[in-house]
Amino acid sequence: MFKIKEVSLNEIFDYKNGDSKLTKTYCNAHKGKYEVFTGSTKDSFAFIDTYSYEGENLSFTTDGEYAGTIQILNGKYSVGSHRTLLIKRDNNININYFRFILKDIIKSKYKKGDVPSVHWNSIKNEKVKVPINEFNEYDYDAQTIIANTYSFIEESKNELLDKKNEILQMILLKPKFIILDELDSGLDVDSLRIVCENINDYLKENPDVSVLIITHYTRVLKYIKPSYVHVMRDGKIVKTGTMDLAYDIEKNGYNGINVMIGNEENE
Repeated sequence: MFKIKEVSLNEIFDYKNGDSKLTKTYCNAHKGKYEVFTGSTKDSFAFIDTYSYEGENLSFTTDGEYAGTIQILNGKYSVGSHRTLLIKRDNNININYFRFILKDIIKSKYKKGDVPSVHWNSIKNEKVKVPINEFNEYDYDAQTIIANTYSFIEESKNELLDKKNEILQMILLKPKFIILDELDSGLDVDSLRIVCENINDYLKENPDVSVLIITHYTRVLKYIKPSYVHVMRDGKIVKTGTMDLAYDIEKNGYNGINVMIGNEENE
């Protein structure tokens, strides 16, 4: 279990507001290789011949349509209007950890309206929890572990959303033949079960529909029971069987299948 210390954001970061001189006109007159980040767009705003910052820093957009968008900037770059740069005061601060921590804080301080906004002054005194080590220093490794966990959860949510969209498309289009490639990729047990339950419900309502599921693992077979299992090699089906074939591969690997195929060819 990690030891935790509560500190305010202004104890962790210094801040710099974007340079308002970095307009399109200025940037077009000073074209170069260094990127300028602003709050006016999620795409590249401009590239100029000088840079103001170097290294990894946290940043968020302050005004406009994309206000509150958090981003890690790295390399050599400049920051323009409608964006704030957060510069860590301690080398033991993990930027990726705070990318996740700041999401809820910024969301809670986000002002809606004709011009949505969120500014450093509204969040700088917010308290955040940071892991510390036995020397009462910020624990970089513990922050990394937590950040990696957040990343996994975020990726799983995105994967689940993609799968849900695929299922929704399937239900709307009502195809006669469906190919589901890597259905279980990126999904945890609960997410996979939910996706498979939706597929099973659809197949019960549409018994004339055929489904081809492409997978490297057997865990999807816990929820969807196939009529046949095919093994492909070099683009060709080399073995067909029941679910037992998939479990044999899981237990013995593909070498066992190669032996079976060889025996059949010799008969």
